[in-house]
Amino acid sequence: MYPILIRFGSFELETYFTLISVALVMGTLYALKRASSLIKTSTSFFDLLIVLIISAYLGARLFHVFFELPRFYINNPLEIFKVWKGGFVAYGSFITSLIAGIVFIYKKKLPGFEIADILAAPIMLTIGVGRISCFLTGCCYGKPTDSWVGVKFPELSQAPSNISIHPTQLYMSFSAFVILLFILYVENKLKKHYFPGLSFSLVLIFYPISRFIVEFYRNDFRGETYLFLSISQLLSFFLIALGITVFLIAKKKDSSTRILH
Repeated sequence: MYPILIRFGSFELETYFTLISVALVMGTLYALKRASSLIKTSTSFFDLLIVLIISAYLGARLFHVFFELPRFYINNPLEIFKVWKGGFVAYGSFITSLIAGIVFIYKKKLPGFEIADILAAPIMLTIGVGRISCFLTGCCYGKPTDSWVGVKFPELSQAPSNISIHPTQLYMSFSAFVILLFILYVENKLKKHYFPGLSFSLVLIFYPISRFIVEFYRNDFRGETYLFLSISQLLSFFLIALGITVFLIAKKKDSSTRILH
C-alpha cells in the first residue's frame, strides 16, 4: 500500500525495512520491561538482546538469499547488502536468533527457561508489528479470493494490482497478536498452572501452527516446494516438535523442583 515511507529527492526510505526495525526496537523495549530487576541489570541480558537482534537481521536476510532467490544473488552478489530494498524471511530470523540465544544462554549459564519466557511475548509483538510492514509493501501476498476479506493492492505494491487477494500479511500479524494475548492470559490468569518455560513453549507450538495454515493462502514465491509443502511449512513441523519437547522438559523440571521443595 505504502512501499515508500519517505522520499526526498533521490533518497527513498522504504516502509518495509523501517517498520521491521521499529518492530525489533519495540520487542527489545518490551523484553526489558518484562525482565525482573535482577535480570534487567545484568550485562549478560543486554548482550543477549544485542546478539538476538543481530542474528535476527542476519538470519532473515540469509534465508531469503539462500532459500528464495539464490540464483539471482549469485548473479548479483552486491544486491545481498542492499537490505533497505527488503528481502527478509521471518522464519530465518526466528530460527537463527533461537540458535544464537540457546548458545549464548548455555555459555553464560543463564536461567534459560526464565529468559525464554521473558522473550516470548516480545517475540510475538515483533512479528505482529513486522508483518504489518509486509502488508504496506505488498510482499508475502495471498491467493485471489472473492471473499469479503479480499484486498486490492495498488500498482506500486509487490502484490498483483487490482486483483482481490487474501491479505495473508494481516492473517499472520493477527495470529501473532492473538498468541501474544494468550501468553499474557496464561501468565496472569492461570498462575497456578504456570511454570518456567511454558510461555516460550506456547510460542514454539502455536506460531508455527498458524504459519502452517496461512501458507496455504499465500501466492508469492517462497522458494521450492517439497511434497506440496513450502520450506516454511516443513520448518513448522520442526518447531512444533521442539515446542512440545520444551513443554515436556520444562514441566518435568518444574515438577521435580516442587517435589524437592
